[in-house]
Amino acid sequence: MNRPVTVVIRSTLNGLVERVRSSVEAEGLSDKVTVVEEVGPDCSTDAEILLGGPPQFGPILDNNYTNAKWFQSTYAGVDKMQAVKRRDFILTRAKGVFGQLMAEYTLGYILNIERYISHSANCQRQHRWEETAHYRTCRSLSTLTLGIIGYGSIGEVVGKSAKGLNMKVIGLTRRHRDDPDTTTSLSYLLANSDYILNLLPETSNTIGYLTHDILQQSCKKKPVFINCGRGTVISESDILQSLDEGVLSHAVLDVFPVEPLPESSPLWSHPSVTLTPHIAALTTVDDVTQLFITNLQRYLKGEELECVVDRDAGY
Repeated sequence: MNRPVTVVIRSTLNGLVERVRSSVEAEGLSDKVTVVEEVGPDCSTDAEILLGGPPQFGPILDNNYTNAKWFQSTYAGVDKMQAVKRRDFILTRAKGVFGQLMAEYTLGYILNIERYISHSANCQRQHRWEETAHYRTCRSLSTLTLGIIGYGSIGEVVGKSAKGLNMKVIGLTRRHRDDPDTTTSLSYLLANSDYILNLLPETSNTIGYLTHDILQQSCKKKPVFINCGRGTVISESDILQSLDEGVLSHAVLDVFPVEPLPESSPLWSHPSVTLTPHIAALTTVDDVTQLFITNLQRYLKGEELECVVDRDAGY
């Protein structure tokens, strides 16, 4: 009888270990899989499968877990794995679980801005009845265009949700698609969008992808910039300059080049900036477990895994 495969979990997701163990048992895999949690410096030498966050595994993978054949990341992005030199294991990422959450975040802030929701809340706190004329400047979403930079699996879900509210959508893709909602031209997207959503991962090609000069040259509608991809796509100074010069009308930022955002950052107090602490689409235990168990069953059968990362491309 073959020895059970060892799965090592290192993660900050509360309850993940228990949920995976119960799912392994429920799927009748207990005789094939042993689930181990590790939190300290000691690393199992016989671990074949790794499950957890890149911050927990990335710094130690080059010198530990030398028998590992597969690492299932709980993150959608894999930029924190770029420093890992090893290429002798399969890397899979969390994919297909963040689209709905990202759509809710994006459309929530669009509605907040267009319907003056935060403004109304401030008026209530001040016991002030705002004149109706102020609200007559509200724009219907049916008159607005959402440009999505990075029109992959998450972007497509966001786009579908936006179209459900009758927004026009322009999705930026690397290659031409037979889809009227997509373009390969960044300048076209910037020129025609009322809202610009960045969903690009961090790769060598996307760091500094947007600049003040690019926005100034192409943006025609003083759009709102929403960043839920990675903070390195544009510098803090370029965001501030674009806001101060009226190239952008507002910025909703969930990601930053340095996290946590330093207290000294001028973004905190800028009147045209809304900040959230990288929470647009948080990983859930149930989603990760379902994704992992599906891939685990494929692994045990010798089938190709889902959501495999192209390490050279960075996603």
